[in-house]
Amino acid sequence: MKPDDEQWLDLTQSSTFETSMLKSILKIVIPVVFILLVSCRKTSINCDCECNDAEQLVFQTGFNGTQISERTTYTDEFKGIDTLALSDWSAFANHENIGEIFINYEDGDDSQRKATIETDPDDSSNPVLCFTINEPHIREGGHKKGRVNTLLTGNKCFRELYQTISLKLHSDMTVLKQWNEKFDWLTLFECWNNSDLHHESKRFRISVGLIKPNEGAGNNVYFHVSATQWKTTRWDVVWEQTNENVPVTFGQWMNIEMYVKEGDDSNGRFFLALISDTGERQILFDITGFTHHPSEKCPDGFTDFNPQKLYTSDDLIYYMKDNEKKLSVYWDDWKLYLNIRP
Repeated sequence: MKPDDEQWLDLTQSSTFETSMLKSILKIVIPVVFILLVSCRKTSINCDCECNDAEQLVFQTGFNGTQISERTTYTDEFKGIDTLALSDWSAFANHENIGEIFINYEDGDDSQRKATIETDPDDSSNPVLCFTINEPHIREGGHKKGRVNTLLTGNKCFRELYQTISLKLHSDMTVLKQWNEKFDWLTLFECWNNSDLHHESKRFRISVGLIKPNEGAGNNVYFHVSATQWKTTRWDVVWEQTNENVPVTFGQWMNIEMYVKEGDDSNGRFFLALISDTGERQILFDITGFTHHPSEKCPDGFTDFNPQKLYTSDDLIYYMKDNEKKLSVYWDDWKLYLNIRP
């Protein structure tokens, strides 16, 4: 054997030994890293927080005197005070049950999405909150999506929340009924019982939005609610309902009453109703079921809450844009309560 052959053999044996050692080390390291990554996910952030069940009006506004200003590149903040009691945005942000409150866009710029205070299209004396999406601005896999939402995050003792609010879908959105496609994603409200924002495990959400369950032009759009739990790589439905008895109206104010109580499959509750101008209630949903993750051992309330939201797919946004229609929703007369039941 030549000297070069001996050197090559030594290198081969050394390489084989090093490879074997590396494999042995990886067998130990990979499980440890996995355990550490999993353990970085916290249990419910308010697990040990003591709460009382006193009924309270937390905040209310008709958006009179409200201003919106830039907070960060992808978030804005509310400022100002209405003529109503408990309508100071600064005091609301410092409320003992609230972590933070701001408008979240996630990405994009003002030409693509924006929250504004505008005059009611049907009443120039009435200022309202308006969410508009002009084009998809958030990359997600091979698609994009659009978002504008108010976010109350890091909340404490949000175990039984109740809100009333007026909602108007821009009259241009009527064109969604003429779309040949069906759709199941246009979110208007969302409650999070454990959120990825806080790196919590056992994530769970309740999403309220619009759905067009049938393909073809001329079909109606309806309210839909779903409760979903995070399962490793996807959201799994725990329960869901669509109310096909009451088609959604466009270009008109809808007075909405919404209630969520944290609980399991026997005492959790979700309630949504429309209230007429004369005070008559039309119940869309009254559901008993899980409002926290079914495996949750220490429920701690809705740590994140979107009391106003416009969140949807690129397909729907492009459909509105291609038809030169506005994808805008208006909000007015918002009241948020804790521990009040409908």
